[in-house]
Amino acid sequence: MHDWIREAAALLRGSRLGQQWVDPRPVAGHLAAMHPSVHRGLGAEVVPETSSGLPGYVHWQRVVADRGLAQEGLVGLGDEATLRQRAQDRGLPVDHKQLARLEYYTALLAGPPLVLDAVDVRLRRREGDVAHLHIVLDKVEADGRFLRVSVLVALRGSQGLVRLSDDLVGSTQGLRDLIFRQASLDIEQLWVALADQPGLAVERLEKGILGPLVARGAGPWPVAEPVLCCPLEVAALDLAADHDGDPLAPASEPLRAARAHYGFKVSRERRFVVPSAGEGGLKQWCRSVGRPSVVRGVAV
Repeated sequence: MHDWIREAAALLRGSRLGQQWVDPRPVAGHLAAMHPSVHRGLGAEVVPETSSGLPGYVHWQRVVADRGLAQEGLVGLGDEATLRQRAQDRGLPVDHKQLARLEYYTALLAGPPLVLDAVDVRLRRREGDVAHLHIVLDKVEADGRFLRVSVLVALRGSQGLVRLSDDLVGSTQGLRDLIFRQASLDIEQLWVALADQPGLAVERLEKGILGPLVARGAGPWPVAEPVLCCPLEVAALDLAADHDGDPLAPASEPLRAARAHYGFKVSRERRFVVPSAGEGGLKQWCRSVGRPSVVRGVAV
């Protein structure tokens, strides 16, 4: 019943994605902690969201909160040998629960922490009152997909969006709110929403997404294994040409007026991660629909 959690965690661990995506390793570790064999009855039942095939935001939030309590919790529980001996000698429910909590907390602390939302702003260079910035936003959607939006912009004045001091730069709540509100938009709509801000000139946008996870037999391909989809959208002034390489991208009319006005082009692709048995079939399907894609087979 819970095999999908183990399979999804293995696909995340083996995905080997680039910096355009949230680091999948802590995501995999926290997903694995949602399996009953790890939380030992201390966590809630997890049912994947229909739209993403992944646990919803509240489940990620709960595990992150549990990890935040784990270090202090282990100190309060005492040493493992004493707990095991007590559970063996007395066998009371509270003894077994304390032992289960120790094992759960230990498992949580074994991997890297997971950040559910963050904004990082770095100064690339300054030219007079214009700051060239690299902004990276990570967030988790309500349905459990992990988004990373990377933005290269030129900002004239702070516009209340950043704090500038010599070669240091920091984000403000205004910047965080601006990007968080727009992060779920299509890449072209996101460009327009940001470029319409006073003093802000967008140079490049990248949006990488972890998810959805397509369950066995639920995809359009003749592959029986679960498939982790990792789409990537790029809009940039320096792209030579538009590129539509995503075999699952919904049909939509490009914002031609916006592309012409702002001068950007758009590239879309999708990486796939699948148990090794499905790698060949999924590659063949991508070629058959005219969208050859990166497909990574993983031992599950």
